Amino acid sequence: MAGVIRSKGPQVFSANVRRANTDSGSDEVTGALQRAAQRVNDASYQASQRIHEANTRARNIRDDAEFAARKEKDSADFNRQKIEQEELGRNTAMHMPIRDEATNKIIYQDVTSAMSYVARNAARPIIEKKYAIAFGNDANRVLGEVRAKYTDDVEGFDAAAEVALAGLLDAVPEDFREVALSTLESNTADVAIQHRNAIQIKQAAKEQAAAIEDLQIHYADQNNTVEALVLSGDIAGAQALHDATIATIQADGVEQGLTDQFIKDATDKANNAYYGTMFRNTADVLLATGEENKVMAIERALIAGSFNEQGKEIVADLLGMNDDAIQSIDNPALRKQIANELSALRGRYAAGITANAKAVEMKTFGENLAAGLNVLSGKKEADMADELFANVGIGSTSWGSNQARGILESNPTAMRWLTAGNILPASLKATFEGVADGSASISTDEELQNLLYLANVSLSRVGPRGEKISTKNLSKNAAMFWSNISTFVNSYGSDKIGQGVQFLSNDFDMGQRNSSIAQNLKLDTVEPTKVRRSVQARLFDNADNFFGENVPRDAIQRMTNIAMTAYATFDENTAEDVIKNSYAAIYSDTEVVRIPNAMGGYKVDKHEFAPEAFYNDEQMDKVAFHVEGMMSGAMPAGYNAKLGDNVFLYPTRTSTNTEVTWQLIDREGQPVIRNNRPLTITSTQLNNQNNFTSDFDAAVAEKVRKAQEARMNMLESGATDDAMVP
Repeated sequence: MAGVIRSKGPQVFSANVRRANTDSGSDEVTGALQRAAQRVNDASYQASQRIHEANTRARNIRDDAEFAARKEKDSADFNRQKIEQEELGRNTAMHMPIRDEATNKIIYQDVTSAMSYVARNAARPIIEKKYAIAFGNDANRVLGEVRAKYTDDVEGFDAAAEVALAGLLDAVPEDFREVALSTLESNTADVAIQHRNAIQIKQAAKEQAAAIEDLQIHYADQNNTVEALVLSGDIAGAQALHDATIATIQADGVEQGLTDQFIKDATDKANNAYYGTMFRNTADVLLATGEENKVMAIERALIAGSFNEQGKEIVADLLGMNDDAIQSIDNPALRKQIANELSALRGRYAAGITANAKAVEMKTFGENLAAGLNVLSGKKEADMADELFANVGIGSTSWGSNQARGILESNPTAMRWLTAGNILPASLKATFEGVADGSASISTDEELQNLLYLANVSLSRVGPRGEKISTKNLSKNAAMFWSNISTFVNSYGSDKIGQGVQFLSNDFDMGQRNSSIAQNLKLDTVEPTKVRRSVQARLFDNADNFFGENVPRDAIQRMTNIAMTAYATFDENTAEDVIKNSYAAIYSDTEVVRIPNAMGGYKVDKHEFAPEAFYNDEQMDKVAFHVEGMMSGAMPAGYNAKLGDNVFLYPTRTSTNTEVTWQLIDREGQPVIRNNRPLTITSTQLNNQNNFTSDFDAAVAEKVRKAQEARMNMLESGATDDAMVP
């Protein structure tokens, strides 16, 4: 190989053998590491130099190309021979073995010695690159092994890495040494520095964790003292210590760089130690004297953030029980937690003084469940939830019936037990999980459709910014199963739900499914994990064919389940049409959606929750008006916001067809912040402000119709119901 590789025939060298009694490799590794470090310091200068050199090379290449073009016009035969020799060189280089198959060691050999000058020039860059990659992989491997041995020792890592890399370099023949040195300097040295930095970061993280643990112990001691002072009646002393603790937390946050979440949690614990203990102690005294109405007034004030007029009258004789005390707890979640504790305390007192303790407990539990205030989620609560639904006519074995669905749809309180509650009834949980693992006996598609409806409403908790998916007390596997069933139904239609359940449940003959996929895709394995990876790899490798350009990355993950079904059900060509049509039915064209930098930072051409999926062109003008107004309000005066140009929308992970939440993203892919909070706008806000609700609902229905129509088109083109997986 001219200038770099001189033929000596095939030679095999061990990448782990260190030459004895020589330090030449060590010196070169040290030099490479130093040059890499110097290169980091001179990065900006070298970048400008590279740009200048690249421009010069571009001009030279252009001039050479123009000259070559003139020559080629006069010498077609020479050009043909030149192309043949170049192709010979490239093919030889591309197919030459780099490693010995038996030992996996690099084979250093010059296969260009008998080639023409043209063929050698074509082969040389490819061969050098292949050797550079192979040497780089070996170097990165030994660096990884060294780091595994010296996870907390920077000096030990540096010394061992130098020896290991020198050993690799010593094993390289002189004819190939220039390629290895170039790789060591351009890539491996940077990797070594990255490993070293990672070890230093880990050490710093350990030190910070120890410091934070010390702070937590100190704050806990202070809070315990505050609680003791409150319970002993020394309110003034407790307040003074509480205020000092809060000031210390704020000071520590600045001095030690604590996260906002840590400061918030520490502040909540301090407030709970003082205000929470004071409220609980007061409630205990009031309940002991039978003044339950005052405790209930305090509960309502804690949830609302202030006393209403009636509440103020009820607690007028209680010293210090006013709006200032309520609002001193600035975290609504903590106030709600204390209110729940008071409610639980009140329930325990009520149960102790009434003959119908069970009824009182069930009443309180039902009220808290419907209001979203229940915080307990054990077996007892799951069984109690079963009793609640049994009392309204839904038995433990009738969840899939039309009767159960009708009761829920006509009983708002029962529906709130499912939607707002934090726990599933024990029997519903067992039914969901039984269908998922194949142990439940569900006989009809109608029952499965009713259960899918219950899964959709019970595993979604509606909050102030839209629905947020929650598994509650359901196993993660079962929750994922029902999510996949929802996707299956959206793609193939609700009339195929039985086949989807059979296909996706653990009871389905996985061997049959994987065999079908392997046969269609000509795979050499039916092992479930490998089959799934093969299908997913096929989607990634052919993303442009299946989905077009700029596809959302999480879309490919989601489409894997549909692809598995399609490849197990139809022949390869039909399955690919199903995948394409399913993607087109679920994802809509968009000009205004961008993924934030924290999640990859790129603009997409389609998205499931693009605003264009729900609003027509005229309505999109109003959407743009609202978004651009919000953006301009968050930017300096005179900023001209334009949707799709310098402001974009990102549908958050809480978005559903019921309500979409869009986060505002700037041109650089950063969230737009105002008042220390990311700016968002929901479909509900847009619909209410512009009377879009009916059009929005119609657009959602159209999305579902398109998904089902895509399936029917496939069936009519040759795939019959008999072709579906039984």
